[in-house]
Amino acid sequence: MVFSFFAQITGRLEAMLLEAKGSWGEAEKAYSSLLEDNPFDQVVHKRRVALAKAQGNLTGAIDLLNKHLETFMADHDAWRELAEIYISLQMYKQAAFCYI
Repeated sequence: MVFSFFAQITGRLEAMLLEAKGSWGEAEKAYSSLLEDNPFDQVVHKRRVALAKAQGNLTGAIDLLNKHLETFMADHDAWRELAEIYISLQMYKQAAFCYI
């Protein structure tokens, strides 16, 4: 179990390094692989959202946040971030739903 924990952290750091280098495709693959091992890793879900936003893919970020919120419905930060993206896209009805 301890080995698995450290492997997960190491994997996250490696993926974040790929992000920093601009190797977004490789970073996405690394994050997807990490989620196969642990689909409940909130940090990895949020890094994928950040990756989509960094690439200007707001619809992709919306999809990823909605998927994240299917599992982690009580994640207030994710709801707020989703609302902010909707507002930036002038999708006010969807943004209002996030605040309910």
